[in-house]
Amino acid sequence: MFFATFALAAEPVVHPVFAPEQTEFYEKSIQPILAEHCYRCHGGGEQNAAGEVKVKSGLQLISRLGIVQGGDHGTAFNAASPIDSLLLRVISYDDDHLKMPPSGKLGEDERQALRQWVEMGLPWTPGEMNKLATLIHEVATAKGPDNTWTYEPLKPIVPPAIVPPPANPIDAFLLTKLHEKNLSFSPPASRAALIRRVTYDLTGLPPTPQQVADFVNDPDPQAYRKLTDALLSSPRYGEKYARYWLDLVRYAETNGFERDGFKDQIWRYRQWVIDSFNADKPYDQFIREQIAGDELTPVTAEGLLGTGYWNLMQWDDEPADREQHLFDIMDDNIRVTSEAFLGMTVGCARCHNHKVDPITQKDYYSFMAFMRGMTPYSSDSRLKVLSSLLPGDSPPPTVLAGVNSKDATYRQQLQARIREMERLARQRCTDQQHSPAPPDLGKVLIADSRNAPVTWDYTTSRPPEHWATPGFSPANEGWKSAPGAFGFGATGVQPPRTEWKSSDLWVRGYFQLTTIPDALDLTIYHDEDTEVYLNGQKLLELPAHLTSYLTIPMGFKAKAALQTGKNVLAIHVHQTAAGQFFDAGLSVGDATIMAVLRDRGAEIFTPDELLTYQQLQADLAGKSLIASPRAGGLKAQIAVEDGPRPAESFVMVRGNAHAPGDKVEPLFPSVFKSDPPMIQPSEKSSGRRRALAEWIASPQNPRTARVMVNRVWQWHFGRGLNPSSSDFGKLGMGVSHPELLDWLARSFIEKGWSFKELHRLILSSQAYQQAASYGPSLPEGHKVDPANALWWRFDMRRLTSEEVRDSLLSVSGTLNPTYGGESFFAELPEEVLATASTGAGAWGKSPPDQRNRRSVYMRSKRSLAHPIMTDFDQADTDNPCPVRFATTVPTQALNFLNSKLLDEQADLLANRLQSEHPDNLAAQIRAGLELVTQRSANAAEVTQLQELYERFRTQHASEPRAALERVCLALLNLNEFLFLD
Repeated sequence: MFFATFALAAEPVVHPVFAPEQTEFYEKSIQPILAEHCYRCHGGGEQNAAGEVKVKSGLQLISRLGIVQGGDHGTAFNAASPIDSLLLRVISYDDDHLKMPPSGKLGEDERQALRQWVEMGLPWTPGEMNKLATLIHEVATAKGPDNTWTYEPLKPIVPPAIVPPPANPIDAFLLTKLHEKNLSFSPPASRAALIRRVTYDLTGLPPTPQQVADFVNDPDPQAYRKLTDALLSSPRYGEKYARYWLDLVRYAETNGFERDGFKDQIWRYRQWVIDSFNADKPYDQFIREQIAGDELTPVTAEGLLGTGYWNLMQWDDEPADREQHLFDIMDDNIRVTSEAFLGMTVGCARCHNHKVDPITQKDYYSFMAFMRGMTPYSSDSRLKVLSSLLPGDSPPPTVLAGVNSKDATYRQQLQARIREMERLARQRCTDQQHSPAPPDLGKVLIADSRNAPVTWDYTTSRPPEHWATPGFSPANEGWKSAPGAFGFGATGVQPPRTEWKSSDLWVRGYFQLTTIPDALDLTIYHDEDTEVYLNGQKLLELPAHLTSYLTIPMGFKAKAALQTGKNVLAIHVHQTAAGQFFDAGLSVGDATIMAVLRDRGAEIFTPDELLTYQQLQADLAGKSLIASPRAGGLKAQIAVEDGPRPAESFVMVRGNAHAPGDKVEPLFPSVFKSDPPMIQPSEKSSGRRRALAEWIASPQNPRTARVMVNRVWQWHFGRGLNPSSSDFGKLGMGVSHPELLDWLARSFIEKGWSFKELHRLILSSQAYQQAASYGPSLPEGHKVDPANALWWRFDMRRLTSEEVRDSLLSVSGTLNPTYGGESFFAELPEEVLATASTGAGAWGKSPPDQRNRRSVYMRSKRSLAHPIMTDFDQADTDNPCPVRFATTVPTQALNFLNSKLLDEQADLLANRLQSEHPDNLAAQIRAGLELVTQRSANAAEVTQLQELYERFRTQHASEPRAALERVCLALLNLNEFLFLD
């Protein structure tokens, strides 16, 4: 049983001696007020259902000592200046964050009496000045599993001895409990079922019929071991297992909230996770690189990429309370970190001591202090060039292909070539009768100074980080307003209207929209290193000064950032030489030509012309700059610290960012009884996260290995030894086989924290290889253990949403196996796109071959979801998802029967069958059934499907090709396609 006794550690209080009339004033005029309005929460006279004495905020008003010592907000009495006492401030209702009593403001007579009493020095009845209630918080009163042993160090475990001894110790642990119930394992699964199970398990894809046949007929006793080794060596393995981890850390590529803007380059974190699993990166290093890759020695590009972990949260670019939102983000990161790595719900202690687990509010804020030094997240505050952060002798990270567009003359040439290619495209579009350009093409939203001049808000002093967002108020920050252009001279242009001689200039221009245009053109004349933002979203980074105006077409990100009503174009210009000049304008671009080239470019241009056009657009928009050698290499979202001295950390009373209480330092949760962290700051960083990472990744940490082996068990068997895999506390479900969990955890550490070795160990067990179908022990097993909690057979499972989509592409023969790279935009129905705040502009469009890549590479936008992914229980991206539900709902069947995706895949499957087996209906149907089910088809099934084909032909007058497509749709709707075993 765990007890937390809260004692007030303070200097002894020496009370003054009060005159009798002062004491009488307290007893007659003050004590009744306290009794009526204060004792209920601050008197210690009542208890709640859990037996806790009621003293909110730690403040006791039942004695003078209690008031002087105070509570979470410090002393309630200011002896040096009584009129400034906290007690008087809270009853005045002048403090928006502290108003007492909460039921309503006291009357003027009561407040006047309290003021007079405080100014007297708090006279009190002699003998009662030091009375305090004893506060005991008894955590163990809550019901739940006793998992306190999981806070204890791992101990050596010897597998139980059973006869006959199994080859794999895992089976010994399981069989011991099964034998206690007179149960045993089910018979082994058939080879066909086993290869399908393990192939989906390790790669998320179906085996081909040939792979099934080869395994079924392989006489080698090591055939299964060879199969698992091959699957673990496949790049498909990392794509499958990365998805589990991405669920845990609520991976998405957008910020959420109203605009849900994209997080530039965040996909590199996803790729880092995939690469880490494929490389079998030791789990302790996997932890260190995510939590503190920028603080490790030496700093590597790989370690920096791992810290993208800290940038996956939802972020509001226009919060109502910026300070509170900062703490909301840190709270989100605390919850993910404690749950993912430690299986602890530390986040429950944000506002008060944890109600059931031994975690205090001080533990929570001490844990938060490890993260306090990071630069607050914004749209680009953590988007950095990796090579600039690496040691000088470190090899630079891979540089993406692309020309260096620093040269201004070359960029002018780019624009000319693009305009010539678009002229050619328009001519060909006209010849092919494509839609004409929209009527609002060229409409000016913000005029540059060559036309009617517009007024810009501007400053030459560095503004706050949210200066580019719509909610920022330039007037409140002392900005000026003036017409563009800015500077003091440049050749070939008219004189500037507003003087600018400093090294930096920040400007904001405004325009109104009633509808969202499909494309924008930015016209700009700028100096060095210019950044362009639209409604707070950074869209362009433009290098080098120009010698004439340049027009740059803005991509889909511009449309996604737009909103009806007021919009903000914000630009930061930097220069180091004399003669600077800046001017800009914005107009509606030619969406038609962009859409035609995007959707039907191959019909307008030759392949070489289309590739050239796309490359020119990327270069002009600065995309190649981000990846060019001269720009310093690739960029990524990483962790960034303010320096070696983070801001002080405090317990925030009731979780309120504006109500700091006691100061705290970085400490591990007290229940672990760990030594204080050894923190070594560097020139650029506090070193706190490294201390946290080393503690979590330590072999001596009692939770880390236990939590992860439980997750891997869950990933193989469908549920963990502890089914609540992110909560090993009293609100969780408990561990069914504690000894097995600890034995696996020790084995995991001893084998170098290797995931692949842990996979091999589990996959080689009899428990994993047993049948899911009914065996001889079925009647007794269902009677004694209907939930299969003891694993007397293997559980059937439905494919995950990613496996469903990837299997459709695999079976139809259209899956693009390209490994890694940026995300693609899946094709979404117009009805889905209409739900986004900016409609279809919130989503781009990828070429067909890119849309056929694996689902793990699909662009993940928090406010938009692919219907088939949603229907089949894709993970929520707003919160950590340790376990996915597997629902059975009508929309799944409707989607599989009626959706555009299924119609397309059925048609493509029919194409494949006709191509591989021309003029042979029976062979086509047999091959289709074997592709879908990954087993041999029997004659009766083929006959049934042929009869279905004939019914389509005779009863529905279908053409032969259409009838085959309907049969393929029926094949894709088989339960065997969606369920394993």
